[in-house]
Amino acid sequence: LNEHSSMFGLKVKVFDKLKTDMFPGGFHYHQDWDTMRAIIKGESNAYILHMSWTENKVNKLLFFRQMGEWYFNDKCISNDVSNLIGGDREVADGGLVDQCCSKEPIFSCHFKDKPSKVPCPE
Repeated sequence: LNEHSSMFGLKVKVFDKLKTDMFPGGFHYHQDWDTMRAIIKGESNAYILHMSWTENKVNKLLFFRQMGEWYFNDKCISNDVSNLIGGDREVADGGLVDQCCSKEPIFSCHFKDKPSKVPCPE
């Protein structure tokens, strides 16, 4: 970012991690239980939750599932489009939505010490 800023005049603005209720991140998920309770109860202004401050994609997926905020079917994760559509055919706009996107959240418990829509005792 520094190089791009000096070469092209990019201006970088960063949200204060403690004062941004519309764009919470991994800091909030892992350390700010009040914010997470509000999100789970639907009492938050959060527009999107970015799972920064989280070790890897596997854990991010598990955390989002436990929060009841995961809508992407397993068969579409790390699967080539040609495998999903059966060859080298063209995919129309929105052609994978029915296969890959769930209308209901895909929920599962993984961590008893992390925020969850449903209590995860084990």
